[in-house]
Amino acid sequence: MLNHNLQRLSHTKKLLLRRAGTAALAGPIAIGLLIGAGAPVVRAQSTRQKFEVASIHKCGPSAVVPLREGGGLGDIGPSPNRVTKECVTVMSLLQDAYVIFADGQNRSGASVQMPPIERAPAWISSDLYTRDAKAKGAPGQPAMLGPMMQSLLEDRFHLKLHRETRSGPAYELTVAKGGSKLKNNNGTCSVDVPSAAVPRDTATGRPVPGFASGRVSPPSEPGVPCRLRLSLRNGPNQLFVSSAITIDQFCSYLSRVTGQTIIDKTGLRDKYDIRLEYLPDQRAPGNTALDQSDAPADIQPGPSLFPAVEQQLGLKLLPFKGTRQIIVIDQIEKPSAN
Repeated sequence: MLNHNLQRLSHTKKLLLRRAGTAALAGPIAIGLLIGAGAPVVRAQSTRQKFEVASIHKCGPSAVVPLREGGGLGDIGPSPNRVTKECVTVMSLLQDAYVIFADGQNRSGASVQMPPIERAPAWISSDLYTRDAKAKGAPGQPAMLGPMMQSLLEDRFHLKLHRETRSGPAYELTVAKGGSKLKNNNGTCSVDVPSAAVPRDTATGRPVPGFASGRVSPPSEPGVPCRLRLSLRNGPNQLFVSSAITIDQFCSYLSRVTGQTIIDKTGLRDKYDIRLEYLPDQRAPGNTALDQSDAPADIQPGPSLFPAVEQQLGLKLLPFKGTRQIIVIDQIEKPSAN
């Protein structure tokens, strides 16, 4: 059995900030593929390499969940033959395995719009597991997170699924009549987080590592682009703050919270610092009901998502009808013992 706590303490702050992003979103992620874009090829299980050793442990109720960008590489690494994901949902593992890294190629999850996943039991979006796995040779992280993870999910979770293509609503993101209000990134990689939105350790009430000052700056690494995207609760509102983000990546975020495909028609090609605050629609697949009993009384509900995008960013979402791919879960069970 691999030691899944290896380097955990020494890496905690670095990992929290390097992966900062979508784990602050509660609930399942359900977003659409770009219209006309084919999904990566999923190979038959008999042709896939499998892990030499793999352990799966359920995280306890008091576990501090790392904030991470969806579709990032493993928490411990990047190693060519070992990958660790600490306290993640099975939904996250499934999205890595069957969408982002399905063909074993490296791509950023921040700009991937994933298909909705239907017939998924609630526990795959709520129960947290640490997965630690080691492969023979050096297949690389994309292969381990994709095809090899498919084998692990099918062996240990008895997962069976299929894909369908359906027509449905979609949106084009355009520049609004008054022009874009986006702020170009100046080469920095940091965001300011209001005190009410700072994520806190549920056991102590203290800010999680990296958030105590209210200004979040991930560790700088040569050759590694800024990947700072946070989605946090700010009173009754949802707050999205990011640094050096592209419009494709912003479309991915919008797709996540609307459950619809978003096509970029803005023509904007730079990197931007985006701050968007809105009152979430609890019916949307990317949102869950928020307990607002302890929300600060001085934070007023903001506009809903579509008006907020236009008022705050100078962009507009226009509806049209398109097609999208759906992933349907036929069978999944809680994992077998190590």
